[in-house]
Amino acid sequence: MKHLNLRRDSRGVTAIILGLVIAMVTMIVGLFIFSSITEQLPTLENDVAQGQMENMLQTSYDVWGLVPIILIVLVAAAIIGVIVGFGGAGRRQ
Repeated sequence: MKHLNLRRDSRGVTAIILGLVIAMVTMIVGLFIFSSITEQLPTLENDVAQGQMENMLQTSYDVWGLVPIILIVLVAAAIIGVIVGFGGAGRRQ
C-alpha cells in the first residue's frame, strides 16, 4: 500500500483536497436535483399511495441531513491520512 510522502512532494495532499471538493460538489448537486424532482411529483388520488410517497420523501430528506456528517468524516479521514504520512508510518526501509 502506497502512503503519502509529503516530504518529497505534495501531490498526495492535492489529491485528498481535490477528492473532498469533488465529493462536496457532487452531494450539493445531488441535493439540488433531488429537490427539483420532488417538486414535480404529482399528487396521487389514492390516499395509501400518497402516504407512501410522502413517507419515502421524508426518509430521503432525513438521509440528506446526514450529508454534513459524511463530509466531516471524510475531512477527518484526510487529516488522519496526512498525519500518518508526516509520521512516516508504514515506511519500508
